[in-house]
Amino acid sequence: MRNTGKKPGVDVILDVLLILRDTNPTSAFVESLLSQYRERGSLSRKQLQGLLSKGTKSGTVPDSKLSTIEAILRMPVREKTPPTPSVTIQQEIKDPQIEAQLKEILAVFPAHKRALYLQSKYEKGEPISLAEKKELIQFLQIALKRK
Repeated sequence: MRNTGKKPGVDVILDVLLILRDTNPTSAFVESLLSQYRERGSLSRKQLQGLLSKGTKSGTVPDSKLSTIEAILRMPVREKTPPTPSVTIQQEIKDPQIEAQLKEILAVFPAHKRALYLQSKYEKGEPISLAEKKELIQFLQIALKRK
């Protein structure tokens, strides 16, 4: 068993698991929880809920140990922060400035493949990245020089 920083000899979850195993040695549920607890040193929230339910139904587990498991289950759950969206994709999908730039470029270079690609992407409502927006500005500058 891993050392999880607990006081030696005080392990309520292990005690409850051992009591339940002694009460019903054929229970596959208790055996699997016991082996997992010995391997990892902890149980998931749902597993603890199942253990509490099993302990309550058996009647052989002391109330103090069940209360301790209930207290563990009442502890707040840490929530993971959602991942932040990529900065390069955060653009307005229908930006009128992009549309005007594309029209200007295609007026000078009607067969410009990259500009046609960006126009189709814009018309489909797909986001235009910052790198693509910089490309558009470069193409526009070249188109304005040719005009």
